[in-house]
Amino acid sequence: GAKFVIIPSFVLFAIGLAILANADSTWIFLVSAVFIGAGFGTLNTSFQSLCIQATTPERTGYATATYFTLFDVGIALGSFVLGLVAVNFSYAMIYYLSAVLVAVVFAIYMLLFSLLLLPGNHHMPFASCQMESTFLRFLPFVYSFLLSSSHLPHLCVASI
Repeated sequence: GAKFVIIPSFVLFAIGLAILANADSTWIFLVSAVFIGAGFGTLNTSFQSLCIQATTPERTGYATATYFTLFDVGIALGSFVLGLVAVNFSYAMIYYLSAVLVAVVFAIYMLLFSLLLLPGNHHMPFASCQMESTFLRFLPFVYSFLLSSSHLPHLCVASI
C-alpha cells in the first residue's frame, strides 16, 4: 500500500535537499527541484490521504482541517527557526539540516511501520491502528517545518 509510495518519496526528498545544499549552478538547482518536487509532492498528498483514512468518514473534514492547520503552523515555525539557522550559519546549512530531519522522520516512520508488522498486528488495516493515527496527527507539523526550508530564500529575498 502506502509504503511503496512513501518510502521512495522520503529518499527523493532527502536527496533533493542534499543536492540543493551543494547547488552551485542553475542545472544542479533544477535537478534538486525535480527531486524535492517529486519527494515532497508525493509525501504531502500521501500523508494527507493517510490522515483522512485514519478517521471515520464523518470526521474527514476535521482530519483535513487539522492536517492543513498543522501544515501552516509548521511553515510559520519552520521559517522562523530555519531563518535563525540561515542568519547564523548559511543557506546551505538549512538544507543540510532539512535533509537530516527528513532522514530522522523517515526513521521514525519506518520504526512505527515495523511495529505495525509485529506478530498479531499484521491483520490490522494500516489506517485503523491507533499508533499510526497518533503519528499521523503530528507528521504534518514536521513536514511543514521541512517544507519551510524550501520557501526561506524567497521570504528573505522578498524582505530586502
